[in-house]
Amino acid sequence: MRVFTLIAGVAFARVAIAELGVSPAKVVIDSPESTVQVLVSDDSGDRTRAARYKTANPKVAVVSKIGRILPVGDGKTEIVIRDGAKSIKVPVEVKSYQQPVPISFEHQVVPIFSKAGCNSGGCHGKAEGQNGFKLSIFGFDAAFDFDALVKEGRGRRVVVSSPDDSLLLRKAAALVPHGGGAKIEKNGQWYRRIQRWISEGALLDNSPVLPAARIEVEPLDVILAPNKSQQLRVVAIDADGNRRCVTAESEFQSNATQIADVDHEGLIEVTGVPGEAAILVRYMGQVAVSRITLPQTNVAFKRPTENNFIDKHVWDKLKKLGIQPSEAANDATFMRRAYLDTIGTLPTATEARKFLSDTGADKRTRLIDELLKRDEYAVYWGMRWADILRVDRLQVTSQGAVAMTRWLRRQFEQNTPYDQFARQIVTASGDAQAESPAGFYKALKKPDAMGRSISQLLLGVRIECAQCH
Repeated sequence: MRVFTLIAGVAFARVAIAELGVSPAKVVIDSPESTVQVLVSDDSGDRTRAARYKTANPKVAVVSKIGRILPVGDGKTEIVIRDGAKSIKVPVEVKSYQQPVPISFEHQVVPIFSKAGCNSGGCHGKAEGQNGFKLSIFGFDAAFDFDALVKEGRGRRVVVSSPDDSLLLRKAAALVPHGGGAKIEKNGQWYRRIQRWISEGALLDNSPVLPAARIEVEPLDVILAPNKSQQLRVVAIDADGNRRCVTAESEFQSNATQIADVDHEGLIEVTGVPGEAAILVRYMGQVAVSRITLPQTNVAFKRPTENNFIDKHVWDKLKKLGIQPSEAANDATFMRRAYLDTIGTLPTATEARKFLSDTGADKRTRLIDELLKRDEYAVYWGMRWADILRVDRLQVTSQGAVAMTRWLRRQFEQNTPYDQFARQIVTASGDAQAESPAGFYKALKKPDAMGRSISQLLLGVRIECAQCH
């Protein structure tokens, strides 16, 4: 009998007769305000929202309609999950409910502010704050946030002697007028977590809870049919390897909402538009990505010939997406593209006739090798990179511009590996008029401009927003 199976890229415990899979196979909750998201699946895909849940002992734990388990008291029980005629049981243990470890402000309270949007740029996280109350953007400075809550506001924001009278809770739950509306539910998990933190003395940190060293999201990679859905589950792992579910506190964002969108609770819903989307998951500075593929249907994929190792990966991706590759370019088109992309010029009439009349099966490979050996290759790409690196004679002088352009040409002539090329640019020093990349730092004199340029140039990442916020 098979004990485990792989569904949608996630390992699930499997009972052969039940035909349902669930992750995690066993649930342990060690805090009164924690929750655990379960994923339910069968051979047809995700069934988390379609399944029905029942707790054997509601005095230990209960489970919501979306498959989220909430603790009620210490003890052991099991959750029975049914989907039609299929069923599976999940053992649940709740510990430290009556005597929990103290709440960590930084690792358990600040994530609530991030998920609720309180410390975003449109609310209390903006430069000037909101209505006299300012938090660090996205909770990056817990000590600053603690001071703003506990030491400012004339002591009204946090009332240790009467937690429910704290303005922090009353505003967040919209028990008094709040411009942002209700951010947490009164007596809900988040409300009770903040309430307990205040009742414990509202300390900056008096808890053994370790920060998240990384997060994992499941499923990591899933193929969905049109108009289907998939629930996500997020787990934070600390330096000691301890795991805790943080799905409720994680933030979710799709990079292609026209293909797949995701809601506040981590439910992905795909449209009928074929393609691929990445769901970005964030939790306390840690990031993970779940990749969603919605392939075209009824496509008979004809795999082209593989000419190099890159082709294999491209054909695999196109097959997964259900996209048939276009036909190979004819010799004339290939030749024109090769010349323009490699040396920046069109072939002469003689070169064109020679290539087109060649009957060798490897003539395209030979043409590429010949172009890479030509002087024009280093000249052309040296010029391209001179533009990218802002080799401006008005900034680096005419002598410096010539010297840096010569250095760039030499790198292409010597076929310098990209990592060495990048390292020489980043660590450049010396005379800006010598044959070196040092002139780059004369064109960009301010550190913030250098950081932006190097990040975008060498990493392909824009950091302008991060520099401001």
